[in-house]
Amino acid sequence: MDVTLQKEILAVLQERFDVDAASVTSESRLREDLDLDSIDLFDIIGLIEQRMGVSVELSDFVQAKTFGDLIAVLERVRLKAEVV
Repeated sequence: MDVTLQKEILAVLQERFDVDAASVTSESRLREDLDLDSIDLFDIIGLIEQRMGVSVELSDFVQAKTFGDLIAVLERVRLKAEVV
C-alpha cells in the first residue's frame, strides 16, 4: 500500500469528513466504520481529482468497501494516469 497516498486520503477524510485518521485501518469499512454515504464518496472523488490531478471514473469506486479497497483503486487510477 502506497503510504504517501494513504496519508493524503487520510488527510482528506480528516479535513472534510471529520474522520479520526488514527482510528482508520485498511479494514475500516467506508460506510459502517467511517460513516461515509454515497454523497460523501462523490465528494471524495472530486477532492482526489483536484489533489492528485487525475480523472476518476465512478465505476472505479463501485466495489470499494474498505479504506484498503479505496487506496487500491486510487493506486490503479494513478498508475493508469501515468501510463497515458
